[in-house]
Order: sequence, then structure tokens, then C-alpha cells
Amino acid sequence: FHGSDSFASACREIDFYFPSLYAPVLKDPCEYAEASLGGSDVSLKEVLQKGLTKLCRAKPVGLDAIEWLGRWLIENNPARPSVEQPAPAEVTAAEVVEEEEGEEDDVMTLAARVKRSKIRIVTAIGPEGSRVEETTKLLARTLGIERISIPEMLQGAAKTAAKQVSEPLAETLTAGRSAPTDLMQFLLNKAIGAYLDTNPTKGSHILLSSFPQNLDQALTFSTCIGEPAVFLSFEGEADQFETAAREEAKKAGTPEATVERRMRRFKEESMPVIAHYNKFSKVSVIRDRGDLKGVLEAVVSCAQL
Repeated sequence: FHGSDSFASACREIDFYFPSLYAPVLKDPCEYAEASLGGSDVSLKEVLQKGLTKLCRAKPVGLDAIEWLGRWLIENNPARPSVEQPAPAEVTAAEVVEEEEGEEDDVMTLAARVKRSKIRIVTAIGPEGSRVEETTKLLARTLGIERISIPEMLQGAAKTAAKQVSEPLAETLTAGRSAPTDLMQFLLNKAIGAYLDTNPTKGSHILLSSFPQNLDQALTFSTCIGEPAVFLSFEGEADQFETAAREEAKKAGTPEATVERRMRRFKEESMPVIAHYNKFSKVSVIRDRGDLKGVLEAVVSCAQL
């Protein structure tokens, strides 16, 4: 952060750092915040308010917060030229209406389709080194449950998506950061919509493993799809999880720094998600004491699979 030593210095430095800020004759520094950016109708103040609101939802800590806000400002700069592309329709809570029997799927929101299908969405997260992915994969294969693995979904998108999406996503995953919420929700909308297209049995389950990674993802999912029926939190001895995480990373050739970042991210970003769902009595704790059979039985019991 930088503080100017005088009003004149502030004006000169703002003109230098923000050349596209249209404010011809300003006598009050506050007017800079209200001036439009790049000839648009959006002011610097409005952009910062939106960015800081997103920052509070994501809850990165320390220098990660500065890095997160910097990336967000670059990606959402209203003065930056961009090519308009068709975007997936956003689903808001206001659009969720009571559906009538016989209403066609193509005129319903995804949230309404999920509600009508009566499917139960179960989410599961755990610290690096816990067996969330292994357990959910085995359950899906054994019980025939629909499973959406978030790590696998994101890795696939990083390889197959358009270049402007795949490259930044691959960089994010390599660095051990959380995936962008908008992209995450877009991919989940596609996956859940495809599952609903198969006309699943009413009351069947969708198991989302390693999701949500932070509060912003949890709140966005709640708005676009709905609240999960059950939230599974894998817990155990921290030392054992950390040892397992390092061993897995060594086998996969994952850099040590990435593992450290993932472990820190879980504490700083995912733990608040658990606290959030605890308020609504949705959290079921899965104790992992090294007995995979016991973990599987606990998941089946808690999630009512």
C-alpha cells in the first residue's frame, strides 16, 4: 500500500497509475472514486466495492488476500477491451418458482429441476491427506451413486476447455488455490443438468466430493442449485493426514509448495464452510482412524445412502 504525502502528490500519482480515469478538474480526492473508468458508467468506487465484497466471501488470508484482489481487479477491469461471448444463464433465487406437474424441463430453472426430481445432494470435504476422494469413489462404484469429483472435473476442464479458460485454471490448480467460483458453478451446472437429463429415480443421490472449497462457492451453489441435504466433514489426526498428503504428492510429483498451499487453504477457506453449515445442523463428521471399512459405513449411515 502507498500513501501520498500531499494532495498535489496524490493527484499526480492517481493520474499516473489510473490514466483512464476520466476526471478533468477535481478538487476533492473523493471525486476520483466517483469518476467513471475508461469512459464506462462504472466508477472506481463501485468496482472496489464489488471486489471487496467478493474478497470477504472468499476469505483469503494475509498476502493471499492481496493476490486474490489483484487477480479479481484484472479480470473485472471495466476499461479493458473484451470480446463479448454468450454466457451461461445465471440462476437466481428469485427465478426459483413452484413448478407445476407436467411442466417441461426446458422452461425450468436448474434449481427447480433439482427440486422436482427430489434428488439428495451430499457434499464431502476434508483436509489434504484425508480419504475423501478414495471413499466417495468406492461408494459410487459399490452403491451405483452418481458422483461428481471436483478435482477430476477441474483437471478435465484444465485440459479440454478453451485456452482463455484452461491456462489460468491450470495455473490455479498447480499453485494450490481455489478454482474461480463462476467457473466452478458453470461446470457443476453442466454436470448436474446432464445427470437430470437421464431421468434419475426420485430420491436418488448426487455425491459431490471435495466441494465446496470456500464460502463463496457454498453460497453461490445454494443460490443456483440449492442447499445440500448433508454435508460430510472428514476429520482425523492432523499429523496422519499431513504425512499421507506428502506421500501422495511425492508419488504424483506434486511440488512441496503446492501441498503446503493446499493445506493452508483448507484451514483458511474451507474450515469457515464447515462452521457455516454447522449453523444449520447439516454437518456430519466422519472420523477417519485408518479403517476404510469403518469410514465407508459411517458415510453410508450419515448420508442415508
